[in-house]
Amino acid sequence: MNFIEAIESVLIKNYFNLDGKATRSEYWWFYLFTLLMSWGSTVVAPAMFSSGDPIVDVVPGIISLIFIIPALAAGSRRLHDIG
Repeated sequence: MNFIEAIESVLIKNYFNLDGKATRSEYWWFYLFTLLMSWGSTVVAPAMFSSGDPIVDVVPGIISLIFIIPALAAGSRRLHDIG
């Protein structure tokens, strides 16, 4: 499974799905994607808005909230695969 397939699998097909199994590559590609999105929002938000704007602190939080459910679902499916 490549990077794009892993993101599609987690975000589109299995957003709330806690049943089944997630492959190792699916889990780790999605983890990399969420890490890059978090870092990107932390770097891009201050560049787009002024330093005193409260949106600078809100954007990374919103990104984290968007990805918390699929990350937990992918983690749960990955744990099903180990035993």
